Amino acid sequence: MRRRDLLGVAATTAALSVSAASFAQRQAGTKEAMNPDLERFNQRLDLIRQSVNIPGMSVGVFREQSPIYARGFGVVDIVRGTEARLDTPYPIASLTKPFASAVIMRLVEGGKLDLDQQCLPTIRTTRGGAPN
Repeated sequence: MRRRDLLGVAATTAALSVSAASFAQRQAGTKEAMNPDLERFNQRLDLIRQSVNIPGMSVGVFREQSPIYARGFGVVDIVRGTEARLDTPYPIASLTKPFASAVIMRLVEGGKLDLDQQCLPTIRTTRGGAPN
């Protein structure tokens, strides 16, 4: 996927999340099938999923640590046709590296971590084995 497309998906998802939060708040207590705003939101999310060729995804919107919207779209197993659900686990590959890097740099900025200090001063090898 091109970077521009990925940014577009991210921006659209963020906008849809705000939209979901606003109409979910207005429509608290109503059923999904009776809520035309929610149905349009579901359709847009599914269109986004299809436009970027994602077979399945789960979406959750939270407000103050409480879920206000959660739904699965598409399938997670194309061969078996297993539908995506709220509790479907997804492989995330190396997506945690940017988050870990951001946390580390926040610690550096706060003076709690020094990038120039050795991480393992007692081990004198870069491979983690016995000292040379």
